[in-house]
Amino acid sequence: MAEVLFKHKLSEGKNPDGWTVESAAAWGRAGEPATENARKVAVENDLDLESHRSQRVEDLDLNSFDLILVMQVGHQEGLRTEFPDLAERIHLLAEMSGPPYGVRDPAGEDIERYRRTWAEIEGLIEGGFKKILELANS
Repeated sequence: MAEVLFKHKLSEGKNPDGWTVESAAAWGRAGEPATENARKVAVENDLDLESHRSQRVEDLDLNSFDLILVMQVGHQEGLRTEFPDLAERIHLLAEMSGPPYGVRDPAGEDIERYRRTWAEIEGLIEGGFKKILELANS
């Protein structure tokens, strides 16, 4: 959900071109579609997750990213441990707009939880967008 929301924010026309935005599971399998509830909530918000497929962090070249935003504290800690040379690029999404905290994964929960998580992520991206741009361009 965060990937499609961030890409949408970038597509609004007032932001830089040439960004690579990827979503990857810190621990998970590659090739999985977005959950049914995530797809439904995306459609409710006029966005599309139908073609989305999961990928694993280890399948990406993290060195090619200027900024790596994660949802949960455990993801941040794990990636900073596994990739110590990139530690200064790895941040919680929440800390872009306020105090750091983990965004709860709605997987396996009802659609209302997905809607709340969607709204939370959307608010964090909106509120932290200026800082995201600054960190990515530093």
